[in-house]
Amino acid sequence: MTRPLPEDERIARDRARKQAWWDANPNYRAEHREKNLERLREQNREYMRAQAAEKKRRAREVERVRQWSKENPEKRRAARERYRAANPEKYREAQREYYHRNKEAIRARRDAARTADQVRAGARRDYEKRDRSKPAKPPSPEQRERHKAQEREKKRVERALARAGLPPRRLQRVLAFEKRNNAAAANEFFDRRRTVKEVAQIRRQDGPTPRALLEGFTETNARLRERLLFRRAVDAHQLANAARLHRDVLLDSRARELAGKPPYDTLLEVRRRAASEVREAQARQSGAGRLVEPHRSGAVLRAGSVRELVQANVRAGWCVVPSRAGVAPQQLLLLSDEFDSPRLLTISRGGPEVREFDSAEARSTHLRKLNGGSEASPVGPSAVATRRGSTSQPPSVTSPRTAAVSGR
Repeated sequence: MTRPLPEDERIARDRARKQAWWDANPNYRAEHREKNLERLREQNREYMRAQAAEKKRRAREVERVRQWSKENPEKRRAARERYRAANPEKYREAQREYYHRNKEAIRARRDAARTADQVRAGARRDYEKRDRSKPAKPPSPEQRERHKAQEREKKRVERALARAGLPPRRLQRVLAFEKRNNAAAANEFFDRRRTVKEVAQIRRQDGPTPRALLEGFTETNARLRERLLFRRAVDAHQLANAARLHRDVLLDSRARELAGKPPYDTLLEVRRRAASEVREAQARQSGAGRLVEPHRSGAVLRAGSVRELVQANVRAGWCVVPSRAGVAPQQLLLLSDEFDSPRLLTISRGGPEVREFDSAEARSTHLRKLNGGSEASPVGPSAVATRRGSTSQPPSVTSPRTAAVSGR
């Protein structure tokens, strides 16, 4: 009786025997397939039909379970809790696998259900629940250095914008899920294939920018640049004359208190006086007059339309300056000598403004500059129709009917 071979030796002998047979019959697979091609194809079709039937059966089973879960949420929850209690490790592993397989979809559903107010409210609740008895963890040297680098970069950008005469950057903070939503919306918009009609519409928009839009953009930039330069001049003047301005405001506040009036707000009044002094200095240098604050301008600065605004000021005693013949006016001018100094009311796209001059000659010089070297004689109140419903209309700017004209 022969002894049985060890398991490892038996497996090695069987493997060697099979390999020797395959070496002796290298074309067996090809010959077998050629002889039994139809039967193999039929077996493959039966296998695929069985797989499709199994797939449909599983889909029906999944749909049945889903429908049953909707109809019996309590039973479904109880069954899930029982499985979780009986198989905690399997449950956690299944949860992790499901999350990693559907991470993007889960995050998208979560972001779609959240709002910025909800996130900020949750952050406030977490902040209030924080244990304040423990000392705050100090920042690491790397975090401190990173913060300093960010501050240096921020200051560098601000200085570069200031040297270029541009306004400071205005950034709007958004939450992380809002950024993801915005990026997804942008990708969907730019990756979407355009129809033939949309492509034709886009190509029709490739023409030059309308002149009116360019002029409006240029005027807005010039106005913003002028405002920024004025604020810088006020900052420099206030810093150079801080002691004098504060002393004058304090003395005037005490005088108001003695007279039974409320005192000035020191910071606001100092800023207002610095702006007024800079405005007067610039007016003396340019000869364009001094801007008068709306509350002491003596003019009507708000009305339903440009025509009503002009008529209201004419009734108040202002005189209209007619424009040059054959030239469409871009602004309306009105004069008044009923104040301590001659004044000029200008109504333009930017809104009405009132300037006062040291003399009538200085105002005439400014008018000649506005009219291209010629000065027109003013028209008195009688020359402008003030009767309600009159068909006559004073000279108007580009848009004769505006919703409202706000005072500066």
